[in-house]
Amino acid sequence: MFAKLKKKIAEETAVAQRPGGATRIPRSVSKESVASMGADSGDDFASDGSSSREDLSSQLLRRNEQIRKLEARLSDYAEQVRNLQKIKEKLEIALEKHQDSSMRKFQEQNET
Repeated sequence: MFAKLKKKIAEETAVAQRPGGATRIPRSVSKESVASMGADSGDDFASDGSSSREDLSSQLLRRNEQIRKLEARLSDYAEQVRNLQKIKEKLEIALEKHQDSSMRKFQEQNET
């Protein structure tokens, strides 16, 4: 029942020989999958696969936390922009009213 799972785990943890005698652990997280999850090009992740799976997981969790914080800040900024837009519209309306009343007063003074 668990034969396939055991085989997959064994393949993932198998140590592959690299040219020059250096060893590496195959990565299950590719740059493409990281990029598709919203991260940048994956520069924070080791491109040679030398990081352990736990390191990659912790880096990914930190990156996701950074994304959540930035999204929260972006939401706050968007709310501030909406509020400022409303204030701007109110001020424009008040300015138009003030200009209209000033023009009427100016015309009245010219007539007299």
